[in-house]
Amino acid sequence: MKNPLIIYRVILKLGIILVFSLNYQVTYSQDMKHGIDYQYNFFKYIDTDKIIWYGWDFSNFKITDHNAYGYMVKNEYIPIWLDKLNDMVSENRVRRNLDKQEVIADLASIQNLYKSVDDKTFESSGLYVISIDSLKSIVKRYVLPQTEGVGFVIIIETMNKPQRYVTGYLTFFDIKTREVVWATKMKGLPGGKWGAELYYRNGLIELYDYFIARYYHKVMRKAMKYGL
Repeated sequence: MKNPLIIYRVILKLGIILVFSLNYQVTYSQDMKHGIDYQYNFFKYIDTDKIIWYGWDFSNFKITDHNAYGYMVKNEYIPIWLDKLNDMVSENRVRRNLDKQEVIADLASIQNLYKSVDDKTFESSGLYVISIDSLKSIVKRYVLPQTEGVGFVIIIETMNKPQRYVTGYLTFFDIKTREVVWATKMKGLPGGKWGAELYYRNGLIELYDYFIARYYHKVMRKAMKYGL
């Protein structure tokens, strides 16, 4: 018969690990809701009146949902998401939201990248994270027709059904150098009764809306207050 004290210690240790894991995930999720900010050359963004809007980049994201297979995500979900998202977040809306004089949309250059990604790479069995260094590498690899200015793209990170959130980086970068000047990681809450397309799209829209309404303008007001 095994020593009850040893069994108790093992159970206690596993319990501590589980509690730590759950606390980390909850804290991480809450942090994303309020925005995880990375400012590298914020002046570059402040000083420009012209933005190139590249839309939504689904080429590096993963989905944790046992009902969403890779081929479905690539061939069914992403095209529908993009069609609706582009209607809901048009270049005119982006211009108004960012309060810039000019926003020009080039949705094909980045949004079409997912088409060359293998189906299986979209699937994930658990927590998936794109680090800020990986984000910089993603931006470096973009092949764009524009040669200068500031680009704006939303790089989708993950869609996690068990923990019910979607995440992505709202990313501004120097088109000439491909350097990230400002990126903010945000979380959106998915929801809806009519299938995966609407369920996750609602999360993506909330991610964008939350950034604009609760974060972007607060940062801009702070920049103006301190004369940046």
